[in-house]
Amino acid sequence: MQGTIFMKFKNLFENRSEIIDGHFEISDVPFYSQRLTKENYQKEGFNNWDEAEYWSERICGLACLKMVLLKNYPDQDFKLKELLDRGLALGAYDEEHGWKHQGLVDLGNSLGLDGFRESVGANVKRIATHIQNQRMVIASVTVGFEAGKKYEELDGSTDVMPRGGHLVLIFGTDVSNGRIDDFILHHPSSEGSYEHSNWKISGEDFSNSFSEKGNVIIF
Repeated sequence: MQGTIFMKFKNLFENRSEIIDGHFEISDVPFYSQRLTKENYQKEGFNNWDEAEYWSERICGLACLKMVLLKNYPDQDFKLKELLDRGLALGAYDEEHGWKHQGLVDLGNSLGLDGFRESVGANVKRIATHIQNQRMVIASVTVGFEAGKKYEELDGSTDVMPRGGHLVLIFGTDVSNGRIDDFILHHPSSEGSYEHSNWKISGEDFSNSFSEKGNVIIF
């Protein structure tokens, strides 16, 4: 009877939906790069450099998924090419829009994970509650958290970085007075200067670059 009561309280704690104050971090989440080079592309399962070079800029979602997989199955070897082939076979990638969130969920679940997709809108506190429940979250943000940054094109026109478009893996958060102080995340990139592991991003900077669609993947 005592064990049953303990389990009930344990389950209530693990599945809480209200944000609470404190530091929460899923430990030992490995970082893996999406950057394919002539030194590592064969190790990641690619036989053709041209193919590897093409996909290097397009597999942020697979890099994030590989991190989740190796957190859950550290003794297994998940090569990016294997994940790519499986994802393409599932129809998880669209040339126009990139990796589909549900497609990445299906890919992860086909390999033993228990993931799902959720629309949180602008309510990033929902992301924090998943972290508090020991769930990792893949979210779409502006690469480098540079939403609104202006770039001048060769033709003289100005391009403004939009919100979203790049996938990162969130596994930690700090909350005080019901407010998100920061998120801790891995930010893969095809550019070495943009790769960051265990990156602490303020809640405000995260929200400013978080995709307006508000869709996230929870594993």
